[in-house]
Amino acid sequence: MAKQNVTHSCGHTCEVNLFGPGKERDRKIAWLETVPCYECKRAAQQAANMVANIESAQHNAEIGLPALTGSEMQIPWAETIRAKMVDDLYKLQAQAAANRKPGEMYDAAVEMLARFSARLIATTEAKYWIDNRDNSVRELFNQSPETAQWRAEAAANKAARAEVEVKAQAERAAEAQRRAAQIAAEKASAENLAAGFTPVSAQLVGRDQIVCRDAAGREGAGWIIDGDWVVTEAAGVHIGSASPQADRIGAECRNLCMEVAR
Repeated sequence: MAKQNVTHSCGHTCEVNLFGPGKERDRKIAWLETVPCYECKRAAQQAANMVANIESAQHNAEIGLPALTGSEMQIPWAETIRAKMVDDLYKLQAQAAANRKPGEMYDAAVEMLARFSARLIATTEAKYWIDNRDNSVRELFNQSPETAQWRAEAAANKAARAEVEVKAQAERAAEAQRRAAQIAAEKASAENLAAGFTPVSAQLVGRDQIVCRDAAGREGAGWIIDGDWVVTEAAGVHIGSASPQADRIGAECRNLCMEVAR
């Protein structure tokens, strides 16, 4: 390591530490001579910050933001932070409005953003803006009480909808069971009634329609399907072609018709 005096572009001569081989040191010296010294750079930055703080304070006042409270060192810095953050807030609001879709969820989100925006703009503590200088507006919104409330309401609405759906499913299942029991009862009743139906007369109407009566005068009807005699109705009750009683009564009608034919 070597120490050497270098004259910067601002005219100030400062002692600097140099490392590395000679060519590397020469390049470092040549670069240092083109830039101001550390104190001048810091003063320039402070001046730029001061101008930015003044311009930000003027801008914030022009758009109607309330005056900040805090120390003389805090307020100017906080004005610049607030100006950028409020500008980002307006951009977020415009984006939310452009992307808004129909529905309660979107309406609630936009409402929560409006509440958050009003609270943020009304915040006058310089310390708040300084403490949150590294957070984006979106991050502050996501961490805000308004968003927490929106999420809680959304979760509650989702749970309520799920409860309604569960209840509806239970009602549909109960209705299906009731209907199945009704069908089973109707089928059993038809089977029982058909079991007591014995034809005493039968005839063919056309080529394939069966008409019959029992001793009580009750009528039955059916068809010849692929050579099989099937009675699907007896005593005013639909039996169903797959019922054993349909085959039994059909066979009895066939025998009656064959006896008449002989």
